[in-house]
Amino acid sequence: MVNLLEAKNLNLGYGTSEIVRNVDFSIKKGEILGIVGESGSGKSTLLKAIMQLPETGVSITQGDIYFNGKNLNDLTSQEKRVFRGSKIGVIFQNPGSSLNPLKKIKKQFIETIKSHKKLDSKTAYQLSLDTLIKLNFNEPERILESYPFELSGGMNQRVAIAIAMVLKPDLLLADEPTSALDVTIQAQVIDEMMMLRDTFDTAIIIISHNMGVISKMADKIAVMYAGKIVEYGEKNNVIKNHHHPYTKALLGAIPKLDGKRPVGISGRPPTFKANECGCGFAGRCAYCGEQCKLESKNLFMVADNHWTSCVNANGA
Repeated sequence: MVNLLEAKNLNLGYGTSEIVRNVDFSIKKGEILGIVGESGSGKSTLLKAIMQLPETGVSITQGDIYFNGKNLNDLTSQEKRVFRGSKIGVIFQNPGSSLNPLKKIKKQFIETIKSHKKLDSKTAYQLSLDTLIKLNFNEPERILESYPFELSGGMNQRVAIAIAMVLKPDLLLADEPTSALDVTIQAQVIDEMMMLRDTFDTAIIIISHNMGVISKMADKIAVMYAGKIVEYGEKNNVIKNHHHPYTKALLGAIPKLDGKRPVGISGRPPTFKANECGCGFAGRCAYCGEQCKLESKNLFMVADNHWTSCVNANGA
């Protein structure tokens, strides 16, 4: 199957500061890629580069991003605007980032639809209503007549997902979509996103610091640390046969049902400066050798559909 989105040798930065380096990944239609790592690992920067929003300040200093075979670097501003929304939808961590508190939900749906489709307001409203019904919203008419402040945080996040999906984009980018929600609503939002994939064959890239969320949703996982992907592959490979100590540490931090305490990760979270010399995880790693402090390895294959950048862990 042809890749829907593909990043090749991608380096990203803000101004003169390079944050993300040597990133390669791909996603096919209907596939879910989970990108996981602590704050400061470069996850959101990567998502911003795919969104191609100039106001984010992210610049591609090297490499390319291809969507449906088209290099996003080669598109005009107008072509990028068409891609956003109609081809690529976005869900933010805080629905307040995408919902206007001064406008009713129906108006925000209609504006989104009419910015990409030549439909009258009545038809756009019906499309909004149909989307909420398809996504199993209770009282969809009441929700459309509500302002965001009249709805709960969890409902606002569900509405933000529905608005992102109303144009049936091929790819949905989800930036920490559950981290601001309580556990019950988190599970509901996750189930809804899985339903989107199954109903519309939508590809999803979800970023999170929570390995539990990623392991539940993803088909493939990319583990990021200090601006680099340190382990990448199919979910079962990464979860069950991980080869990087950082992946092991993230899995160890997941709360356990047997009552055992999760194990925290010692040391400070990553910064982009950790890229400057050696492995970014060296200062927190039990497997660290002298070479790790001097040289940063690129990803290499350890099994079919499974890559790592650690040469010392030997299966962690």
